[in-house]
Amino acid sequence: AVAVVAGGEVRFYGYGRRSADDPRPPDEHTVYEIGSVTKGFTGLLLAAAAEAGEVKLDDPAQQHLPAAVRLPVKGGKPITLAHLATHRSGLSRMPTNFRPTDPANPYADYSVEQMYAFVNGVKPAREPGEGFEYSNLGMGLLGHLLALKAGTSYEQLVVERVCKPLGMADTRVVLTDDARRRLAPPHDADAEPASNWDIPTLAGAGALRSTAKDMAAFVAAQLRPDEKTPLGRAIRRSHQPRAAAGGANDIALGWHVQRRDGVVWHNGQTGGYHAYVGFRPDTGAGVVLLTNTGSGTIDAAGAALLRLLAGGRAEPPSLPKLVAVPAATLDRYVGRYLMPPGVVMEVTRVDDRLYARLGAQPRLRIYPAAADRFHYRAVAAEITFFADGEGGGGGREKAASRLVLRQDGRELPGGRMGPQGEAP
Repeated sequence: AVAVVAGGEVRFYGYGRRSADDPRPPDEHTVYEIGSVTKGFTGLLLAAAAEAGEVKLDDPAQQHLPAAVRLPVKGGKPITLAHLATHRSGLSRMPTNFRPTDPANPYADYSVEQMYAFVNGVKPAREPGEGFEYSNLGMGLLGHLLALKAGTSYEQLVVERVCKPLGMADTRVVLTDDARRRLAPPHDADAEPASNWDIPTLAGAGALRSTAKDMAAFVAAQLRPDEKTPLGRAIRRSHQPRAAAGGANDIALGWHVQRRDGVVWHNGQTGGYHAYVGFRPDTGAGVVLLTNTGSGTIDAAGAALLRLLAGGRAEPPSLPKLVAVPAATLDRYVGRYLMPPGVVMEVTRVDDRLYARLGAQPRLRIYPAAADRFHYRAVAAEITFFADGEGGGGGREKAASRLVLRQDGRELPGGRMGPQGEAP
């Protein structure tokens, strides 16, 4: 489902089919999981609370948590609310005690008590504000403490402070019976049936479900805050870049902001859905793309649409061509690799397919663009394997000794771990 907001008007488009068994195209009322696009809502909630005088962006996050919870202080610097909203808290992407009993619905059984236990004992690798490290944990913690401050749940906070003012009737964490009947069935990147995700504790990082109609209303408010919503000051505040985020982006309160053209955007990925939301305040144009296939390839389509709406040129997005790689070569890549900051990347083979799992995240298939280079379809990332310290050889003659994960303009190296789990 696609929504285009331009010239003060909204147009909706539906492509494909709702599922293998349902040939109807989706429409603006079809419900999808929007994953990390939720972070744009969490950033707006923080900005709104700051505008209302309920919190300050530089408040220590500790100030708004129970006394028994002690956030780490590194270098004498406490983690602030702004640090959490901009992925500069020093907290890791995911807590190390995240061990889902059901990998198909990985967040469902992660509890508030587990989150508290982790932050009580964690020792961050860097000081707050020292650098950008994308953190679902940090944004989930922010959503949690904002709800605590308001004396309600994260979902109800979103409904009362964002959805009701903007007329968004279908944006929820828990769906009504009517919305559930309109929920597009989830599929993985290979279009195989997948599972819905439930994210109770880290809700502020990715729990929301929505429709193209609701998200178009959300984007329209971002583009014309003074006309469309009482949240105008908070919306403008949430867009302000606050630090570099790697690659060509800065980070605002929950949003990425492209330096080149000022596009404000976020994408979202769950096990069976992908979402892209982007808009340009200078041109008054925005797009929403929602799909019930867990593939990040629609991000390029969304960015291309924005360029076209700004009068630019855009080539149709294309997938990298695949090459055939013998099973014996794939076996040379199988193993465990130690990634920064101490997270394990596990590479496995099933028949002629290679899979990668980073930490406690879901296992994702990676596809061969070359004999030693594999790309994801679920996210915009790729992995290159090396058999030696020279960066050559590609693992064709012996087992790979290391890999490099490229994502979001960053290169993350990983060295093969020994058979007993020892570091390289």
